[in-house]
This record gives sequence, structure tokens and C-alpha cells, in this order.
Amino acid sequence: MLGAALALSACYHPPPAPVLAPIQIPVGPPPAADATPGPGAVSCDALVSAFLARDPTLRAARAGLPVARAAADAAGPFPSPEVRFHDDLRDIGQQPAVDLRLRLPKPGVADGKQRAAEARVVLSEAQVRVLEIEVARKARRAHADLVLAAGRARLSQEAASAAAAEADLVAQRERAGVATAVSLSRVRLNAETRRLQAEADTSELDVLRTALESQSGVRPDDTQLCQPPAPLKTVDPAEHPAVQAAQARARSADAESFAAERAGWIWPAFFQIGWQRDAEGKTRRDPIIAEFGVVIPLPGADASDVARAKASKTADAVGFEAERVRADVLRTAAAWQAATAHADALGRTSPELDAARALLTRGEAVGAAPAELAELRSALRDRAWALAQAQHAVAWAAADYQAAVGVAGVR
Repeated sequence: MLGAALALSACYHPPPAPVLAPIQIPVGPPPAADATPGPGAVSCDALVSAFLARDPTLRAARAGLPVARAAADAAGPFPSPEVRFHDDLRDIGQQPAVDLRLRLPKPGVADGKQRAAEARVVLSEAQVRVLEIEVARKARRAHADLVLAAGRARLSQEAASAAAAEADLVAQRERAGVATAVSLSRVRLNAETRRLQAEADTSELDVLRTALESQSGVRPDDTQLCQPPAPLKTVDPAEHPAVQAAQARARSADAESFAAERAGWIWPAFFQIGWQRDAEGKTRRDPIIAEFGVVIPLPGADASDVARAKASKTADAVGFEAERVRADVLRTAAAWQAATAHADALGRTSPELDAARALLTRGEAVGAAPAELAELRSALRDRAWALAQAQHAVAWAAADYQAAVGVAGVR
């Protein structure tokens, strides 16, 4: 047997290492930001679904589910029996013996271990759903960051174009003798600064887009935020996967505590029956021998106290987790409501906003100077940027709310 085992081990060959495809690094200037989605761009909901399908941590957790189920199926009430053969090596065949040994589980121990294994299956499934919720939350937030970066890049390009146009206009006025060289130098420096900022914002947008594409395998739309969910009127914390995971953990600990308590009982540890040939001279005896063994627990070797303390701790954790979920729902709902109110206020029109837009279209007709028109355009861009940031805050708050109520995918 030992020689066979060594021969088999000598024939073992490790599996080949996986072949990793080379990473293609794009070279060249980043594409310009565009307000319309490119071909093949997918919505935020499709991006979330792609993240849920491709996230490596989530895939590893899902791969562990069959292992947990197999462990629960393998937790049978009786261990496998043992067949033993022994003989005197100095006189082979004269005193052989064959024994059949069956280990006897103590009452309730196997049942407790079975219930603990089944609870661990439920725990693994709940932990996968918790991971799905977190992955979806991060995907929604990352998409909101992409939309915000795209908006910033577009506003920066508008500012660069406006600054370049202002520089051309001041150059014409300087040649006509109605503007100074100082004014021309100022607007040209401003135009250069705006152009460099636009290039930096466009590069940052490209980095975010490339990162999302590599993680999800799809090209996300950077013009539309995720559609916020309809707010729920009631939320049951017991339906949240985090609370269900705590409940499963408590059931597993309770079952293990029960098994540990029963394991301390004095009970036959094994039953063995065997045949033995006892030959002395011309006399042969073939006795059938039955054996019982009992384990006597030593003082201080009882593990049930530790198991009971663990079960009590995990039972208390269920209530703590439910309170945490309830608090998160209330907190994220309030934050979402406040962010939405602020974004709605910025998005509504006002007399000042209408007047600014009207003056910008007929600024020269009312005798406005180029510098005044540039300041007005800058103020309108600041208002648009404030609105984009407010909408970004709404998207983040909505993602946090969906995670708090236990929503992962689209529903």
C-alpha cells in the first residue's frame, strides 16, 4: 500500500498555469467628451447586471455554494464502518483476525451537526446576496461618477471654446485700438488655462470609462444616471440578506451548541465484532468477539460552555443587525430625500436664470463688454456644474438607499 501510494505521488503532475492574455494599453490622445451616448453604450441598469455577472469576489462566493451544499448532504448520522485485518507476521495464517468496527454517535450529536451544516448553507446563500448588494451599490456609484466626469468634461470644453472665442474678439478689438495689450494677454492666458483644464477633464473621463469597461465588459452610457427606485412604504428588516445571514449564523451556533452538549454524555463510542482463529498445536478455536468502548469525559474537557456562549452571542447579533438595517434605511431615505429636494431646486427655472440666458443671447445688442459676457457665461456654467453635482449626490444617495433596503439587481 505504501509503495503504491509513493508510486502514485511520483506520477502526480501539477495542473498547467493559466495563460493570461496580454493587456492592451491604448496609446494616443483621449477621445473628446460627447453629450450623446456612443454606439453600443448600455444603460446603468445593464451595467449593474454586468457587474453582478463578472465581479471576481462574487463569482468566488457563488462557486462556494455547491461546496456548502455538499457538506450538508455528507453530514450523515453514522460514520463509515471500518474493517480491520490483523495477523502474526512471524506465523502468517495461523492466528488471523477480522474485525468490523462501527463508531456510535451519541444521541443528538449527528442531528445537531446536520442542522448546523444546513444552516451554513443558508448562511452562504445570504452572504452571496449581501455581496451582490454591495457590488450593485458600487456599480451604481461608479456609474454616477462617470456621468459627473462626462458633464465636467463637456462644461470644460464649453469654457475652453468660449475663452478661445473671447481671445479672438479681444485680439480684433486690440488691433482696432479699443483694447489694450494687457487685456489681450489676460484673455489669451485664460484661454490656454481653460484648454489645458478641458484636456485634463477629458483624460480623467477616459480613465473612468476604461476602468468601468474593463470591470464590466460593456461600454456604459455616460449621459444618463441610473433611474432611481420607487421609495418603499414599509421595509421588513427580516427580509434583508444581512439579517438572514445573522439568523442563519445563530441557528448554526445553536445547533453546534446542542451537539457539543450531547457530546459530553457518557455513551458507547464504538461497537466492534470480529472473528479470530486461535490455533495451538492441533487445537483450533474460532471465537466471535464483541467489544464496546466508552469515552469518559475528563474534568475541564467540556466544550459545551464555549458553544453555549457562542450561541448566545450570535443570537443577540440578530437583533443588533436588524436594528442596524432599520437605522440604515431611515438614514439613507432621509439623505436621498434631501439630495433630491436640492437637485430639484437647482433644476427649476427662476427669473434670474431666465434673465441671464436672455442677456447672453443679446448681450452685444445691449452694449455689454466681452469681459461681462464671459463672466455671465461662467456664472451659467457654474449653475450647470452645481446641478450636475446635485444630481450626482442624488444618484449616490439612491444607491445607498437600495443597498439599505436589500436591493441588488434591477426590479
